[in-house]
Amino acid sequence: PEALEFELIAKNMYILTTNLCGLKTGGTVQELRNLHSEYMNCVFDDILQIQQALVGHELDRDALMSRMLEAFDGDPDHPCKGRSAPQRLERALKQAAAFNINVPELLKLGDTRT
Repeated sequence: PEALEFELIAKNMYILTTNLCGLKTGGTVQELRNLHSEYMNCVFDDILQIQQALVGHELDRDALMSRMLEAFDGDPDHPCKGRSAPQRLERALKQAAAFNINVPELLKLGDTRT
């Protein structure tokens, strides 16, 4: 069960980080990693807080980041922003609010969308 949970969360971290960053940066995952790594890390950390609240325990940030970057290496030209990105941002903001989690980068993204 723990391995399955990790894989599902790793996939979610990849999808949410790339899609939500893509709302601001556009581009590919390789460009996100190489040109916007500080921003990527901030968004990743906001999403990680939400994921930890959803599963009810702390997650291994380094392992999840490593898995995400491994996925970047597998398809470096994958576009960041999918068409579902705005809905994913809205859902993440609702989850953060429900758990009373401070997600400053996601809130900034939300402010620019309204």
